[in-house]
Amino acid sequence: MPAYINVYQNVIADFTASPQPTTIFNTNLTFTDQSTGNPTSWTWYFGTLDSSQVQNPTYDFPSDVAACYDVILVADNAYNCPGTDTLEVCIDPEFTVFFPNAFTPNQDNTNDGFIGVGEGILKYEMWIFDRWGNMIYYTDDITKPWDGTIQGQPCQIDVYVWKANVVDVFNKKHKFIGHVSLIR
Repeated sequence: MPAYINVYQNVIADFTASPQPTTIFNTNLTFTDQSTGNPTSWTWYFGTLDSSQVQNPTYDFPSDVAACYDVILVADNAYNCPGTDTLEVCIDPEFTVFFPNAFTPNQDNTNDGFIGVGEGILKYEMWIFDRWGNMIYYTDDITKPWDGTIQGQPCQIDVYVWKANVVDVFNKKHKFIGHVSLIR
């Protein structure tokens, strides 16, 4: 009597990720299964400690740092003939910087210092000048804002000129000049 062997089709796992490319400002990606071979189950590994069994999941990658992740899909069918696909998705860096136009150094822990804020800043320098062009403050540390003083003495209510040089994560240099109102 002849022996019969059943041969079942393997799953060929395939998927897309959208949006790609993306940045730290949009880390929510949608994954679309495009596997063939009649898959009935899907296991996704996002390159973090998280996974999913949804056919077409969405996933929020960490937004605090730019990075690339190997996303793995294991698709399986009713005959236990799985297929695997891997796709590298990258969360690119972004550069933004903002300088306020006023601050209130009154020691209430709200808006007490003047500094630029943003994302993707590698190098930072800022100068503050009074109305006569005298430099009254300098910093190369983005975590040290001007507190509205000169040599420990409170500055008068006035409009001050500031200048800043910034190098972004793409190694591009930016120069900014503006005015800030000191309000008490």
